[in-house]
Amino acid sequence: MGKHHGFCSSYTWNRILTFTLPKTITLMIWQIGLIHKSLQGAVIGYLVYSLYTESSWAYTEVPVESVNAFVEIGADTGWIEESGLYAASVPAWCSDPAYSFKWSPAYDYTNPTCMLMNAHECTAKFPEPARVDFVTVFIETEQIGWDCAGSDNVANTQSCADGGGTMTTQQITQCVCTTRRTVYPMGVDDLLLSFSHSYNTTTAMGSLEGNSAVTGDKGIETILVDSDGNQVGSSFPSGETISMSVKDWLEAANINLDQDNVASNSFDMDEPSKMPKVRTTGVAVYIELDYTNKPRGADKPSFSASMQESVHAKMSVRAEASQWASLGGSTVYLVYPTGPPGRQSYHKVVRYTQIVSFRFRGTGLMYRLNWLYLLNAFLAGIVLLGVAKTITSIIAKYLYYDRTMCRMIRNKAMEKLAIGTRLAELGVKASSYAATFNALDDNGDGKLDVEDLVKTLRETKYPISEANLHAIATLVIKRSSMLSKEDEEPDQMDYAEFMSVMEGGAVIPFEEFSEMVSTFCVKRGYTQKGIAPEPEAYDSSGAKGA
Repeated sequence: MGKHHGFCSSYTWNRILTFTLPKTITLMIWQIGLIHKSLQGAVIGYLVYSLYTESSWAYTEVPVESVNAFVEIGADTGWIEESGLYAASVPAWCSDPAYSFKWSPAYDYTNPTCMLMNAHECTAKFPEPARVDFVTVFIETEQIGWDCAGSDNVANTQSCADGGGTMTTQQITQCVCTTRRTVYPMGVDDLLLSFSHSYNTTTAMGSLEGNSAVTGDKGIETILVDSDGNQVGSSFPSGETISMSVKDWLEAANINLDQDNVASNSFDMDEPSKMPKVRTTGVAVYIELDYTNKPRGADKPSFSASMQESVHAKMSVRAEASQWASLGGSTVYLVYPTGPPGRQSYHKVVRYTQIVSFRFRGTGLMYRLNWLYLLNAFLAGIVLLGVAKTITSIIAKYLYYDRTMCRMIRNKAMEKLAIGTRLAELGVKASSYAATFNALDDNGDGKLDVEDLVKTLRETKYPISEANLHAIATLVIKRSSMLSKEDEEPDQMDYAEFMSVMEGGAVIPFEEFSEMVSTFCVKRGYTQKGIAPEPEAYDSSGAKGA
């Protein structure tokens, strides 16, 4: 029977709670080592790039923005016509022939005039998506219709001629007087575009929210930046309305109403070399709000767990002038049509407007430390380091320039287990160990005790105390018992235990080894010299018969 060890003994727990380390082979070939270190460096570089540049440690989210934009006229809260603007002088572009432009007979902006208008008459606001339009020019077509056979035909015809109108007759009996003019509303440049904005995020981002109109932790500082992201002028602190004149907004977008609109690629039908002014074509201006909780002035987000106070918005302004910007036509009836078709009386005004259209867009990214993302980044690095090791291993075993070296590395790295060869190897070792055992066994009784080992160690002349010599010998004898199937705790070690100790316990018991060799020889038909073979003692599978 084998030894009995209690459940709570160290012997038992040392065999339950085990940990296996893989066997490693170190190649002392600098070229292979250089390849491996280079691949490792690339992996580490990628990991650092991913964590620092790509912020792979962070959960990111695009915030949802909301904008409330409106029109003001500055210090005066009345209409432009009541504010006294241009009372002393008329802008240079009023009635200036340089501003005349004729795209086609239907879109004729020649001989423009100026007009003071109500602020709300030349602006429009749209809520979603946020947008505010300012009218810069309109073609106004006034049409008065009447029955050509009516009693007022003569008076109406004369009035049309006196007003510079054009008379036309439709369906024989329908008279129409048409008067057209191009009008530039005065004061549009100095109107103020004002707005406030807010944002919010989901619970995954910690439900961050803020508003430019409030102060405190949830206030948003708004910073005007150029196309390169550099701050332009002063910022708009939280709690203040963001407000600039139309002229200043356009300046921030590097455009003005009185320059030729080269981007439109439009030319006058009568003067092919003449291009329209931006005031004539209109322009779309995009105000983009880029929200972020990166620290101010930093290019990268912070690991800070509390990032509400870091939220701010970078505001950039960009003009898109390649297309004409228009609200289209609108019609106002001063006298609604009455009478039968072809004899109707009516008075209507049609305006076709060009505009500066301010459109708001929210964008940006919020960042929040996510431990799972950080762990995934490091796990990805570990996996890639394993890939680097695998690539190096393939190069070493198959692609290294020295083919003989490749074969040697393969043979060392890929150990093949053949039962017969392994048994033969153990047989050679058994013979070698037997010679060593006999040299240690002074009295030839087939047992080694503490004194046998102490005597041999003492003969080495190595400076070691007697106590330590006995401790070494005792450890060897006692540990050999753990590899034995005997019940007693011997003070001696036989040859089988000696062989197991020499192999570090990595072999089967010697008795089983000897039986396995005999069986293998019979199955292979190997003749054992000096011993008569007994094939009848084994069955067809090679096992002993009954």
